Amino acid sequence: MSSGVSRRALLRGVALAGGAVTLGGLSALTLPPQAVAQTGVLPRLGHLSRGYPAALDTGRSMVVFGLGPEKRAYHQWQDTGAPDWEAWRIVPGSPVLKARPIPLLNANGALSLFVTDANGEIWTGWQGTPGNPAWNWRNLGKPGPAFVEEPFPVLNTNNAMSLFARADDGFIYHSYQDGPGGNWTGWQAFPYGSVGRPWAVIGPTGGMVVFARGTDGGVVHRYQSAWGTPFSEGWSVIPGRNLVNEDVSAVVGPTGAITVFAGSEDGVAYTWQKAAADVWRGEWNVFPERKILGRPSVSVGAFGGMVLFAKQAGPTANNRLIHRSQPSWGQNWHDWVELDQSMVTTGEPSGVLGRDGRLSAFWRNEQEKMVHRMQYRPGEGWLARREFENVRLEVG
Repeated sequence: MSSGVSRRALLRGVALAGGAVTLGGLSALTLPPQAVAQTGVLPRLGHLSRGYPAALDTGRSMVVFGLGPEKRAYHQWQDTGAPDWEAWRIVPGSPVLKARPIPLLNANGALSLFVTDANGEIWTGWQGTPGNPAWNWRNLGKPGPAFVEEPFPVLNTNNAMSLFARADDGFIYHSYQDGPGGNWTGWQAFPYGSVGRPWAVIGPTGGMVVFARGTDGGVVHRYQSAWGTPFSEGWSVIPGRNLVNEDVSAVVGPTGAITVFAGSEDGVAYTWQKAAADVWRGEWNVFPERKILGRPSVSVGAFGGMVLFAKQAGPTANNRLIHRSQPSWGQNWHDWVELDQSMVTTGEPSGVLGRDGRLSAFWRNEQEKMVHRMQYRPGEGWLARREFENVRLEVG
């Protein structure tokens, strides 16, 4: 394999569940040799940032989604090579929502959108073709109990989609398509043993792995041994003391091993598998310098290292966007950096890897505007921030 890593190869080595990675052509970028050796054996994944506003690079444009006026889904985009962004526009047919809209990129390059309406039912909207301004909608309903926040969608290795969401009985529920573009199953409960919002990734065997906080602290998960197999019985605790008090994020690295992150009483806690589809290491590391609110946005960057964006905890004036990263896979982490010391973020941020290898960060400020910063070049400094004026975003 050459040192130029194709978009498809990089996607095989990355899962951005709950946090961030985006689709995009990365053929000019180079991963470390150990990462390159692994990318060909891992499943291809669609990925994006599930912060707020939710953002992704489709390969033809950068697209963001937020909760706009009258609590409907809005979006705006910047086409590749275009000098500016389009204005915020309502997603045609959007129902009234109770939580942030979450997009997913389909195998054909068209977008799907998943939302929870004011009655606690989940809807999906989709484009028929990439870039099509028309959207189709389907109500996926609720299991009886109402859903309480945004769902978590996953694109499976067979290009069918799966959904996970938490209902007001405290259970996480799961639904999935019976094939690409197919019908959705009824809602199946993952009862007992979990709290908070779910996070899911596709593991190196093609099976899904779902994470949540445990009812007695810590982090729990359920998993498939391969695509289409039953989920493991009950929630299994990821070993080690971590004092987690915020929802979980996870990412699949270039080697296929999963790393899990969550805010804790001591800082940002994280642990990982010893190898792809292997056991967990049995203890947690902590970044003790900063505590965070909400779950972090986590991704794999252009050179294979992991990237974190988060909202700093503390008094409101301290709720700034913080960021840290590895220069490449397996290397030591850089220290925390505040991307904007003068601006408060009012929600969980989004970190997105663009088609040209540059990272972008999106967040909502105190004036309810979307803010965007982007790197000069892959792995280098940040351009000046930009605030988007024409729509005030509701808290997602």
